[in-house]
Amino acid sequence: MAKSKMSKADMSGRFAELSTLAYKANQRLKDRRFYPMSHDRNGRLYEFGVYDYKTKRYVLECIHSPDAYKALDEMEAMLNNAS
Repeated sequence: MAKSKMSKADMSGRFAELSTLAYKANQRLKDRRFYPMSHDRNGRLYEFGVYDYKTKRYVLECIHSPDAYKALDEMEAMLNNAS
């Protein structure tokens, strides 16, 4: 689980891990269910999220938000609950 204060580099790294987890879940389900979303500015991650095509639910957060680490936890839960 994430700490309450993560550095931006840690959040970026964790999002990269979650993106890989989303691609693996898509392969396992043999469907394109999860769509990792990211937007960068000057080559650095600015906004990140995951969209679940089946439930039409998404989590989107700015890296500068004080609750960005909570969004990462929510994305991880979304990916782990995939059936």
